[in-house]
Amino acid sequence: MTERIIGFLSSYLEYDDEDVELVRYGLHSIIRTFGGIFIALIVAEIMNILPYALLYLGIFISIRIYAGGYHASTARGCGGGKNVFRKCIFEGFL
Repeated sequence: MTERIIGFLSSYLEYDDEDVELVRYGLHSIIRTFGGIFIALIVAEIMNILPYALLYLGIFISIRIYAGGYHASTARGCGGGKNVFRKCIFEGFL
């Protein structure tokens, strides 16, 4: 999907290789982030906890924007860290 968007943009705008890589990274990050939020909301709706999920996501996203947080070297490590943190929150350990 990102490659199609980059191809579309490249046909109308002139980018050098560094700009293309930067746009590719940004689009990939945006798609991955919104994809995760979308899946979380679908699962919350299936589990009939959508209001709680919206509250959690609203608080978590607003804190995450300003607080920074853990930065893993890989996407897999980031996802694993997020899942451990969420489990701790929902289990009441933090």
